[in-house]
Amino acid sequence: YIPDRFKDGYGPNLEAYKRLVKEGSQIIFAIDNGITGYQAASYLKDNHIDFLIADHHQIPEKLPEASVIIHTELSPDYPFKGLSAAGLAYKIAVYLLGKEAAAQFLPLVAAGEIADVMPLTGENKSLVKAGLKAIGNGLNQGISMILKKAGIDAAQVTSENLAFSLAPRLNSLGRMANASALVELLTSQDTAVLAKIATEVEKSNRQRQSTSDKIFEKAQQQVDPLSKKLLLRRAKLASRGHRYYRWKIGR
Repeated sequence: YIPDRFKDGYGPNLEAYKRLVKEGSQIIFAIDNGITGYQAASYLKDNHIDFLIADHHQIPEKLPEASVIIHTELSPDYPFKGLSAAGLAYKIAVYLLGKEAAAQFLPLVAAGEIADVMPLTGENKSLVKAGLKAIGNGLNQGISMILKKAGIDAAQVTSENLAFSLAPRLNSLGRMANASALVELLTSQDTAVLAKIATEVEKSNRQRQSTSDKIFEKAQQQVDPLSKKLLLRRAKLASRGHRYYRWKIGR
């Protein structure tokens, strides 16, 4: 189930969970959210539904009543605490499938780590390097298609390409439409389907840029241009999908 941010908001949505249970779901595994999903956890526990959480957000003082919570900060012996949700998902895949089978997900891990603005140190750095190599080898056709639309050769892809070209495009579907098409883009092997969704992504990304510009213009009217000049300059850059950092991967 891919949440719709316009209908479901962020994090566990109790009404959505009730629908899933009514439809027969017996296990709900929340990825990248759930660490503060108290109501949802209590409801699922009362209805004897296993609730698993894999999250990397700040741990609250009280944890939800989930069956399982996977979080690096809850592990006394896991050495690297800075994994993104994509990194956590990959680790779960390695545990369930083995490292060789889970390698198919490395392009998604690299995209997720960078799109989530995680520091490229320690294990993150290793995962992104491996993911870039996998993207260069064409391991994920959807990512290759998006890069091609952006005028980037997948064989020469860099972390900077992912940050400034791939990530904004992938995020645009969830922000402007529905992220379900994104899942199909990243999992399908049908080139016709991929080409169609890639075209939708370009359209959504242009819409995102236009909307960001309008929001920026409204914000600009509400601030003192003299005292907020630097802030506005940075906001303008951010609204166009640019950032003030450059991702560096050691060779």
